[in-house]
Amino acid sequence: MNRAKAETTDALLQWIDSVNAECQRTRGNGHKILIFGKPSKNGVSVHFDFKKPERTRPSVNQIVRRHYAPLFPELQDVDFVFKPEQTVNDKDLNNGKMDIVKTVWHNLITLPTEDLIRGDFTPTSKDISLIDYVTALYEADRRLSEISNDKSQLLYHLKKSGLPSVNLCQIKEGFCNQFSEYLRDTSRSGLNYTSPFNVFQTFSHILNIAVRERKLKYNPCKSGSVVKPKLIFSPKTLVCLETEQLKQLSAYFESMPVPSRPIYGLLNYQFTHWESMRIFLFACATGLRISDIETLNYTDIEKIGGKYYFSSTIRKTKSPTRKKVSRKAMALIQLLDKRDDSPRVFSYVSRSALNNNIIRGAKNAGLTLKYRLSIHKARHTFASILALKGYSESRIQFELDHKTDKMTKHYIHVTQSMADDIDDAIDW
Repeated sequence: MNRAKAETTDALLQWIDSVNAECQRTRGNGHKILIFGKPSKNGVSVHFDFKKPERTRPSVNQIVRRHYAPLFPELQDVDFVFKPEQTVNDKDLNNGKMDIVKTVWHNLITLPTEDLIRGDFTPTSKDISLIDYVTALYEADRRLSEISNDKSQLLYHLKKSGLPSVNLCQIKEGFCNQFSEYLRDTSRSGLNYTSPFNVFQTFSHILNIAVRERKLKYNPCKSGSVVKPKLIFSPKTLVCLETEQLKQLSAYFESMPVPSRPIYGLLNYQFTHWESMRIFLFACATGLRISDIETLNYTDIEKIGGKYYFSSTIRKTKSPTRKKVSRKAMALIQLLDKRDDSPRVFSYVSRSALNNNIIRGAKNAGLTLKYRLSIHKARHTFASILALKGYSESRIQFELDHKTDKMTKHYIHVTQSMADDIDDAIDW
């Protein structure tokens, strides 16, 4: 083995060790499922072991070979082999295999300890049918006064699909493919856009529960041979405001009198409505998530050379960020004076009240919308306005704090203003 390949193998071993440290979670009595790598002929092979406090370590690879390896035909033989990353394709394949390793680990930690020691898995019940099992979970949610529309919809489509009634332990990849084909057929299921994907996700979630309760050996929905419904976004629904609509909404907000900040957070109706509109316009001017706006402090805003900058840690991604605050956004911040008893820039308004006030404000401003306006639409509006002004996708990705450009593309929409600019583009 040459030096370059040895260095690559060492890097793969360190990567697997880091994933093992990331995945570790002690079971009830100190038992752990370990993920470790061994140098092999083609690269590095991944193994699973069950560590007990008594220092004995019976292997659980036979469970992986028997129940989980057949789910992923693209992984040959028994073990998961990672090849040295000499090309971009090798890197993508290794990332995909590592996702499968994490999936297998997640299934292993749900098995009872005696099954791991024995190296096999036997379900506790073989008589319950799929329909009865979903019905029992749905009724349990109803008794707990929880909303279970997802289970109700799944139960409806399982009965409507016309598939034969099967016991829970008899569900295989073929049944999952038939149910997925029914969901994708809009003429039969009556579903469209995101609904087939959501119903199938609920179905997979139910099977995960069955695996944890030892009523099913494994979840066949996670098999590579199962064709899952794709998540399709509706091309007809606009989820952002036009520039003129945003100006109209801003003019309505400016016409409202500026109330005084309530003491000790006791909000009244007038202030709540005014504050909701201020939060929405601030989100349109910065693209910040509502979770970051709610926790925004005056100390997060710093002034350098006559310009203001926002420096904080994004709550969703846990990543630090620092970006310039626009003049529009700073004007909204400075509308209320800072009080000693309120370090936050914005007063807390519940999400439901916030969205209801935004809808009420849009109606009072004279906007006619074909969709329900919400606080999250502000991020879509911010991204589409930057695209209209000619900003690159990488710049918009930075402003939205997205890790991938694929997510950023979901936030950029072709508005009517963009379509009307065709004369500026075709100017020969």
